Amino acid sequence: MDADRAFDTGILGSRAGRAWLIAAALLFWTAWALMPGVGVTDAALILDTVGQRREMVKLSVALQLLSAAFYAPGLVSVVLRARAEGARGVALAATLLLVGAMGSAADSVFHWLAVEMTAPGVSREAMLPVMARMQGPALVVVAPLIAAYFVGTWSLSIAAVRAGWVPRACAALAFLSLLMVAIAAVPGGARLAGLLFLACICASQAWIGVGLGARPTR
Repeated sequence: MDADRAFDTGILGSRAGRAWLIAAALLFWTAWALMPGVGVTDAALILDTVGQRREMVKLSVALQLLSAAFYAPGLVSVVLRARAEGARGVALAATLLLVGAMGSAADSVFHWLAVEMTAPGVSREAMLPVMARMQGPALVVVAPLIAAYFVGTWSLSIAAVRAGWVPRACAALAFLSLLMVAIAAVPGGARLAGLLFLACICASQAWIGVGLGARPTR
């Protein structure tokens, strides 16, 4: 029993895991809320937007990296608890989301590169083709990792429902994110669509964190 309590209250225990996962999700969404170019893919517009808000983008990068770091203990806690309960689906989905967190960290480096590309004295004309490549061919390198973040969240929400960690509404919230994409079709709605999409994703992750912390002591 004492060992069980240590598992539940240690740095990788269920209660700590709840805090790690909720904090990671909140920081991730906040990082993107600070990012001025959510939903923007045009290279010239990205350079102009980042150049006008370099300090804000720097803060966004710092928060996104911190978020990725917080996902690690949070999701390890999920995996440990899932294995203890025999919830293999939860463990596999959490592992996939952890891979996605690595993609988030890699993506933040792209954002920092944009900050450096818009630094005083750097030629915008010289950086424009570089940014175009970063928004095109270079994305192929990290795209699978970034995809794992979203697929991992959707998979984890389903697995957590099946394991009895969270109600079905948690999975419904996760998949509601897909409907938010439709808002991007509204003129000027790309940023709002992106933030609402991520809000659904992050809220479902936080809900799973709550469910993790509420698991009874074994």
